[in-house]
Amino acid sequence: MTVHLNRPSMFTWAHEMRCRRCRQDTPHVVTSYVWYGPITTCCECGAVVIDGELRRKRKSDVYAAMRAAALWPTLPRHTEWSRWLTEAVNRPEGDL
Repeated sequence: MTVHLNRPSMFTWAHEMRCRRCRQDTPHVVTSYVWYGPITTCCECGAVVIDGELRRKRKSDVYAAMRAAALWPTLPRHTEWSRWLTEAVNRPEGDL
């Protein structure tokens, strides 16, 4: 028996936007997938929004904020993400 796992292409990038929990313009780490909605993490409060839905507050949000804040300065910005998404969508089916 052969098992095939298809993991969608993903791209993680940095973006400043209004946080839905702390109600401020803050840096966010955004993970985008070709087929699914983005996952955003606020670098200030650790709020996680998955495909438009704010996840309920957890104790681990403090650690999520610390990880996101450490990762944020090293990530590409929106223009690189747009280029990646365009290339991923226009790629032939077997090359994902």
